[in-house]
Amino acid sequence: MNYGCKGKRAVISGGTSGIGLAAARALLADGAQVWLLARHERPELLAELERGYGGKVHFIKCDVSKVSSCKNAAAQIKDAGNIDFLVNSAGIYSEQSMEMLTESEFDEIFSVNIKGTVFLTQALLPYMAAGGAVVNVASDAGISGNYGCAAYCASKGAVVAFTRAL
Repeated sequence: MNYGCKGKRAVISGGTSGIGLAAARALLADGAQVWLLARHERPELLAELERGYGGKVHFIKCDVSKVSSCKNAAAQIKDAGNIDFLVNSAGIYSEQSMEMLTESEFDEIFSVNIKGTVFLTQALLPYMAAGGAVVNVASDAGISGNYGCAAYCASKGAVVAFTRAL
């Protein structure tokens, strides 16, 4: 497919698995240069992507739940030129009853799913190209809710509201 991404620059949080990795593969295949941000480096995956896409794929260790990590990633990316796409895909899915939900689980879900989305966006906005796009990965659970995962649903509802406000 040709989406017109040749020569464009993209940053993807949660870029080494799931939806983030799928977005990265699509953008790389269309000619974009991609920065994958993730808490854990996956050397075998990075080697595979490097073989397939040469110098177009970059990895930065980034824990989006920490504002300082978001700022550090932005500082490493800024010298490469303006960013055309930001895909906020890092996320935690968790199911538990309200009776079993702990404060630490709640904090981790919200820190990654919404805090990370907000502060990575804030850190990279100064480096976005005119007409650049921010894609925030939410969930239908953030609109309609799902039984047994109230904290996840609430965090994704916050992503939906943030996206509308942005």
